[in-house]
Amino acid sequence: MNCPYPYGAPAASDLDSLFNPRSIAIVGASANPTKMGHQYLRQLLHFGFEGKLYPVNRSGGAILGVPVCRSFQDIPGPVDYVISAIPADQLPQLIRDSETKGVKLLQLYTAHLGETEQGKGLEAEIIGMARRAGIRILGPNCMGIYYPERKITFRMGWPREAGDVGLISQSAGHTAEAVYRAARRGLRFSKVISFGNAADINEVELLRYLADDADTRIIAAYVEGLKAPRLFHRALETAAKKKPVVIMKGGRTDAGKRATLSHTGSLTGGDVLWHSMVRQCGAVAVSSIEDLVDITLAIHSFPQPGGVNVGCIGAGGGVSVSIADECESRGLAVPPLPGSIVNEIRKLLGKDSSLVKNPVDTSVIYPAGWTETEVKRIFQFMGEHPDFHLFLVDGGEWPLDSPETLHRFHESMAVFREVARGMAKPVAIVVRPGDATEEWRWKATLEAEQRCIEDGLTVYPSIQRAANALTRLVGYYQDKVAEG
Repeated sequence: MNCPYPYGAPAASDLDSLFNPRSIAIVGASANPTKMGHQYLRQLLHFGFEGKLYPVNRSGGAILGVPVCRSFQDIPGPVDYVISAIPADQLPQLIRDSETKGVKLLQLYTAHLGETEQGKGLEAEIIGMARRAGIRILGPNCMGIYYPERKITFRMGWPREAGDVGLISQSAGHTAEAVYRAARRGLRFSKVISFGNAADINEVELLRYLADDADTRIIAAYVEGLKAPRLFHRALETAAKKKPVVIMKGGRTDAGKRATLSHTGSLTGGDVLWHSMVRQCGAVAVSSIEDLVDITLAIHSFPQPGGVNVGCIGAGGGVSVSIADECESRGLAVPPLPGSIVNEIRKLLGKDSSLVKNPVDTSVIYPAGWTETEVKRIFQFMGEHPDFHLFLVDGGEWPLDSPETLHRFHESMAVFREVARGMAKPVAIVVRPGDATEEWRWKATLEAEQRCIEDGLTVYPSIQRAANALTRLVGYYQDKVAEG
C-alpha cells in the first residue's frame, strides 16, 4: 500500500503550524445567512478570531461589516488557511490561486468528491495538484477546526474556554453532537478536527498529532474507514501508551458499511476484529456517541479506582434494585455494608442500623426520621472505608411530588454534592433529564445537574449509563495493569 502522506510520516509540529493560522480566507463567502460561506465568517467573528479574515466572493461589497475580496488574488495580505465553500468543479483553480499566495492549509467544506463515484477522479486530481503545490488538504466534506485557545470555531454556542480533550472525527454531525453533549457536562476541548473524506490529512496523522500535543491529555475519535490499517494500528498503539484514547468506529455492520461509502467513501472492517485490535492497542472501543462522551468523561474526570466494589445510594427501593442489577450485571460488585460501618452508624448516630444497606435507600431512611446530616455521615463512612472503590449516586425524583417538596430534593442533592467534592474515589452522580410535563419539575432537575457540574462533579443521565461508564473505567485500568 502506498503511503498516504505526500511528505512521508509528518511530525506533530507540521500540523501544529497548519492549525495556528494568522489569516483565514473564506472562499465562497455569502451574504445569505443560511449558506455555510456566511456561517463560517459569522462564527469566526463571533468567536473573536484575532487574525485577518478575508471573505472572497466575486460580488464584492461587505458581509457582516467585513470587506469582501472579489477574487482570491485581490486578498491584500498573505493567507495561511483557506476554507472552501465553493462547488467542487471550481477547486482546481482555487488550488492554483492558493499556491501563488503561499497557502499552507486548504479546508474543503466542499463535498461531492471522493464519497461519490462521479467525484473520485476530481478528488484525486485535486489532491495531486495540492501535493505538487505543497498545500495540505483537510477534507473534503468536512467542517474543519474548533480550537478555543486560538479562537477558531465552525459552530456557534461552543465553549470559549480551552480544555484538554482532543477530538478527531470523520463525521461533522458526530463531531457537533459529541462537543455539545460533552460541553454541557463540563468537558472542554484542546482541539477538535472534523476531517471528512481524509483524502490527505487522515486519522493516522491526526492521532500522531494529538498523541504529541502538550495541550491534549485524552483523545476521543470517530472513524469510518482506515486509509492505512497497519499505520493506524501503530499510531493508535503509540497514542494509547502516551494518553487515554476512546474511539468509535462507524460501519461495523453490513448496513453501516454501505452507509459509510456514501458518507465519506470509506471502506471498513468487521466489528469483532475492530474491538480486538483497539483493546490490543490499549485504547477503549465504544459503539455510540453517548458512550464516547460518557467514557471519555469518566476517564478524564475520575482517579484510577482501587477495585470493583461499588457503594450505591438511591432514592427509592426500585431504584436501589436497578443500581445493584446494573452494576453487578456488568461485572462490578455491590457488597453488603461492612460490620464496621454498621457499628459506626449504631454508635454515632443512634439510629436503627437495619434500615441502612448497600444500596442506601434514602426514600426509606428519610421518612424514618434520618436527617441530611446523618445521611451525609453514612456516605462519608462508606467513602472512607477501603472496601468501597467507586460510588454511584442517584439523586432520584421521589421528593419532586409537588413544588412544596422541592426543597427536599435540593437538600438531598446538596448532601451528595458536598460529600462527593471531598471524595478521593470516583463518584458518578445520576441526574435524570427533565422530561416531566410540569415546568417546575424539569427545571429542578436541570438546576441540580448544573449545580453538580459547577462543583466539578461527574453527572450521568441514567443509572445504566453511569454503571456502564464505571465498568469501562475499571476495565481500562485493569487492562493497563495487565499490560505492565
